[in-house]
Amino acid sequence: MTSPVTNNMTFDLSEKNVSNITEAAVESLWKFDSVLLTVVIVVCLSVVPVLTIVGNCFVVWAISTQKCLKQVQNRLLISLAVADILVALIVMPFAIFYEVAGYTPLSSFPFSVTF
Repeated sequence: MTSPVTNNMTFDLSEKNVSNITEAAVESLWKFDSVLLTVVIVVCLSVVPVLTIVGNCFVVWAISTQKCLKQVQNRLLISLAVADILVALIVMPFAIFYEVAGYTPLSSFPFSVTF
Protein backbone atom coordinates (compact mmCIF):
# COMPACT_ATOMS: atom_id res chain seq x y z
CA MET A 1 0.00 0.00 0.00
CA THR A 2 1.16 3.45 -0.76
CA SER A 3 0.73 6.32 1.59
CA PRO A 4 -1.49 9.21 0.58
CA VAL A 5 0.29 12.08 -1.08
CA THR A 6 0.50 15.17 1.06
CA ASN A 7 0.91 18.63 -0.32
CA ASN A 8 3.05 21.13 1.41
CA MET A 9 0.50 23.86 0.80
CA THR A 10 -0.22 26.22 3.64
CA PHE A 11 -3.15 28.53 3.91
CA ASP A 12 -2.80 31.84 5.63
CA LEU A 13 -6.09 32.22 7.43
CA SER A 14 -5.11 35.16 9.52
CA GLU A 15 -7.78 37.78 10.06
CA LYS A 16 -6.07 40.34 7.82
CA ASN A 17 -5.70 37.94 4.88
CA VAL A 18 -9.28 36.69 5.18
CA SER A 19 -10.63 40.24 5.24
CA ASN A 20 -8.58 41.10 2.12
CA ILE A 21 -9.99 38.05 0.34
CA THR A 22 -13.51 38.96 1.43
CA GLU A 23 -13.11 42.57 0.31
CA ALA A 24 -11.77 41.45 -3.06
CA ALA A 25 -14.69 39.05 -3.52
CA VAL A 26 -17.22 41.72 -2.56
CA GLU A 27 -15.54 44.23 -4.87
CA SER A 28 -15.65 41.83 -7.82
CA LEU A 29 -19.32 41.09 -7.13
CA TRP A 30 -19.99 44.82 -6.87
CA LYS A 31 -18.35 45.42 -10.25
CA PHE A 32 -20.45 42.64 -11.80
CA ASP A 33 -23.62 44.04 -10.23
CA SER A 34 -22.68 47.50 -11.45
CA VAL A 35 -22.21 46.29 -15.03
CA LEU A 36 -25.43 44.29 -14.87
CA LEU A 37 -27.31 47.27 -13.49
CA THR A 38 -25.91 49.50 -16.23
CA VAL A 39 -27.02 47.04 -18.91
CA VAL A 40 -30.51 46.84 -17.40
CA ILE A 41 -30.77 50.64 -17.24
CA VAL A 42 -29.63 51.05 -20.87
CA VAL A 43 -32.09 48.42 -22.09
CA CYS A 44 -35.00 49.89 -20.13
CA LEU A 45 -34.24 53.44 -21.22
CA SER A 46 -33.76 52.41 -24.85
CA VAL A 47 -37.26 50.97 -25.00
CA VAL A 48 -38.83 54.42 -24.52
CA PRO A 49 -37.49 56.05 -27.73
CA VAL A 50 -38.24 52.94 -29.77
CA LEU A 51 -41.85 52.84 -28.57
CA THR A 52 -42.15 56.59 -29.10
CA ILE A 53 -40.99 56.31 -32.71
CA VAL A 54 -43.17 53.28 -33.48
CA GLY A 55 -46.28 54.76 -31.87
CA ASN A 56 -45.97 58.12 -33.55
CA CYS A 57 -45.27 56.51 -36.92
CA PHE A 58 -48.55 54.63 -36.51
CA VAL A 59 -50.32 57.94 -35.78
CA VAL A 60 -48.86 59.56 -38.92
CA TRP A 61 -49.67 56.48 -41.00
CA ALA A 62 -53.26 56.23 -39.73
CA ILE A 63 -54.06 59.90 -40.30
CA SER A 64 -52.45 60.01 -43.72
CA THR A 65 -54.08 56.81 -45.06
CA GLN A 66 -57.60 56.96 -43.63
CA LYS A 67 -59.90 59.28 -45.52
CA CYS A 68 -62.15 59.95 -42.53
CA LEU A 69 -59.13 61.19 -40.51
CA LYS A 70 -57.95 63.67 -43.14
CA GLN A 71 -59.29 66.75 -41.42
CA VAL A 72 -57.61 70.03 -40.64
CA GLN A 73 -57.41 69.41 -36.88
CA ASN A 74 -55.66 66.08 -37.45
CA ARG A 75 -52.86 67.88 -39.27
CA LEU A 76 -51.97 69.31 -35.88
CA LEU A 77 -51.73 65.75 -34.56
CA ILE A 78 -49.37 64.86 -37.41
CA SER A 79 -47.25 67.88 -36.52
CA LEU A 80 -47.14 66.78 -32.88
CA ALA A 81 -46.29 63.21 -33.86
CA VAL A 82 -43.45 64.36 -36.10
CA ALA A 83 -42.10 66.54 -33.28
CA ASP A 84 -42.21 63.55 -30.93
CA ILE A 85 -40.37 61.42 -33.48
CA LEU A 86 -37.64 64.05 -33.76
CA VAL A 87 -37.30 64.22 -29.96
CA ALA A 88 -37.00 60.44 -29.80
CA LEU A 89 -34.35 60.46 -32.55
CA ILE A 90 -32.28 63.46 -31.46
CA VAL A 91 -32.75 64.19 -27.76
CA MET A 92 -33.43 60.84 -26.10
CA PRO A 93 -30.20 59.08 -27.17
CA PHE A 94 -28.13 61.87 -25.61
CA ALA A 95 -30.24 61.76 -22.45
CA ILE A 96 -29.70 57.99 -22.16
CA PHE A 97 -25.96 58.45 -22.67
CA TYR A 98 -25.88 61.16 -20.01
CA GLU A 99 -27.86 59.01 -17.58
CA VAL A 100 -25.49 56.07 -17.97
CA ALA A 101 -22.10 57.76 -18.46
CA GLY A 102 -22.65 60.80 -16.26
CA TYR A 103 -21.46 63.31 -18.83
CA THR A 104 -22.58 64.51 -22.20
CA PRO A 105 -20.49 64.04 -25.35
CA LEU A 106 -21.57 67.52 -26.42
CA SER A 107 -19.62 69.22 -23.61
CA SER A 108 -16.54 69.55 -25.87
CA PHE A 109 -18.37 71.83 -28.32
CA PRO A 110 -17.68 75.57 -28.08
CA PHE A 111 -21.20 76.31 -26.86
CA SER A 112 -20.86 73.66 -24.10
CA VAL A 113 -24.21 71.94 -23.92
CA THR A 114 -24.78 70.71 -20.35
CA PHE A 115 -27.70 69.19 -18.54
